[in-house]
Amino acid sequence: MDHLALLEAAKAVLQKNRRGGFTVPRDKLYPFQWNWDSGFVALGLANYDVRAAMEEIESLLSGQWANG
Repeated sequence: MDHLALLEAAKAVLQKNRRGGFTVPRDKLYPFQWNWDSGFVALGLANYDVRAAMEEIESLLSGQWANG
């Protein structure tokens, strides 16, 4: 698989796993956003969709408890 095909395949996985403003680790196995994964997802999204990357982090931070 060439570089462009790998890039498109990676983008397709991210898009398939998007759920509104966040991304799930696996489309049929984990229905929730995961803290660890979200940072890496945002880095990937930022390469072609900055708004989606920002939504990923905003969604993660919206679940933060008031005590930190």
